[in-house]
Amino acid sequence: MTMIGTDGKHRCFGGQAGKEFYGDYHDREWGVPVHDDRLLFENLILEGAQAGLSWETVLRKRDGYRRAFHGFDILRCAAMGDDELEALRDDAGIIRNRLKIYSVRKNALVFLQMQREFGSFDAWLWDHLDGPPASQPARAFLRYGKHVADQRCNLQKTEKTRHELCRQHHHLRLYAGNRNGRRPSRRMLESLTGLIISRARASTAASL
Repeated sequence: MTMIGTDGKHRCFGGQAGKEFYGDYHDREWGVPVHDDRLLFENLILEGAQAGLSWETVLRKRDGYRRAFHGFDILRCAAMGDDELEALRDDAGIIRNRLKIYSVRKNALVFLQMQREFGSFDAWLWDHLDGPPASQPARAFLRYGKHVADQRCNLQKTEKTRHELCRQHHHLRLYAGNRNGRRPSRRMLESLTGLIISRARASTAASL
């Protein structure tokens, strides 16, 4: 099913009146592999903030998050004090849940630890994907089951790090490929598996 935006383009989501920004997100970001650690950190935080809400709601507040959290500079986020974080509970530009706000500092600290251990968060994340994202016709979906099962085996190796990242157990996809955000909370292992599925589906959709 596709939607017709105000610009006349057909999309699977976004672009309707009042949602032009969502159409731009669809065209420029959704389904595009990410390798920049700062952007991965941004997506990590935004996906945590999205728990219980729609992804559209979070995107509307993305500029507010960038302002409140120093452009998602990882070092600066890790150094944020309690007073600064507490003050953000009055900031209407972000989602003002206390646990979600404080999770930014916690995740920044773990993010830095993973960078020291693996060289970069990107290197650690993409190490769980055997080769580039698939770009095949839609009929290839039938073969994704085995591919994802193989990835689950690879992800067993992440036991140590997945227990640390984002202790509040929000669903974190770490990737801009989700289009509605209506999924139940999962632990990090399931989140990364969802990321692999999202990339595969997005790449296939782009090839149609």
